[in-house]
Amino acid sequence: FTSIVDPGGFWPHIIRLRDLIAAGEIRGPRMFVSGGIFTAPGGHPAAWICETETGDFCRTALNAEADDIDSARALVRRYADGGNGVDLVNIAYDGVIAPPKLRPEVVHAIIDEAHEQGIRAVAHVYDVRDVPDVVSWGIDGLVHPPSVVDDPEGKFLAAIGARQLPLSITFGATEYAILQNGEAILSEEDLSDYRTRRNNVITALDLGALPVYGSDSVEHPSLVRQMVVGSLVSSGLSNAEVLQAATRNAARLLGRGDLGTLQEGNIADILIVRGNPLGNLADLSNVAVVIKDGAIMHDRR
Repeated sequence: FTSIVDPGGFWPHIIRLRDLIAAGEIRGPRMFVSGGIFTAPGGHPAAWICETETGDFCRTALNAEADDIDSARALVRRYADGGNGVDLVNIAYDGVIAPPKLRPEVVHAIIDEAHEQGIRAVAHVYDVRDVPDVVSWGIDGLVHPPSVVDDPEGKFLAAIGARQLPLSITFGATEYAILQNGEAILSEEDLSDYRTRRNNVITALDLGALPVYGSDSVEHPSLVRQMVVGSLVSSGLSNAEVLQAATRNAARLLGRGDLGTLQEGNIADILIVRGNPLGNLADLSNVAVVIKDGAIMHDRR
């Protein structure tokens, strides 16, 4: 990878890592990062992911808990840091995994303040019925597929398609586990949630949403490519569309027209592989050369 998006990193440490890479002090992909994930006090992920012995650190570094408009806007400004802070903010608009849920006016204020600060706003919208509202408030993309109910007619998902918003397809780890171990590996509730997400992704793509290469797995880093590509293919994408999801569409999520395509004036990020991914996506693992910003970072020829 020449660039990655981290929509939920430990703040401010993730900023320091991004800047060390940008300064050339350590090697790594160009990073676009968020601060803590915006959530209601005690909401997801504060009350779920951070329920460990490291909870205090996790809760303050991974979460931006806001219960009113003024505090939410202040947190966005703090993360933006006058242009030296985060590249985007991520909002968990989710009262299902761990209530409570952010109030609508607070979500709207976060998006509005992010845009005033010149940064992108993305969201994890759990309930598909909330999609039209979040889109109307100006969200720049979704980092998880919405669930709760199927929307085969696009009553709610049409809002994404109408604006051709980026949609990160992140059920690859679940799908991989099912393929390896069968459906019995999941509870009936989790299996139903997976099916709903997958159905809603297919509907959203049919309506014009832009598929984005995305992973929600930290347990099997060596399998990320295989899991993500598998979920994109199962969502009905062609090989060419899978490549676009990892390049052009991901750049669209960031609002970066200078990334993701090979054209004059763009940043020279190039992955050279042995084979032809248009014919066989497994060839993506046969990396020969990685060029980042015009410089060869890896050469395995």
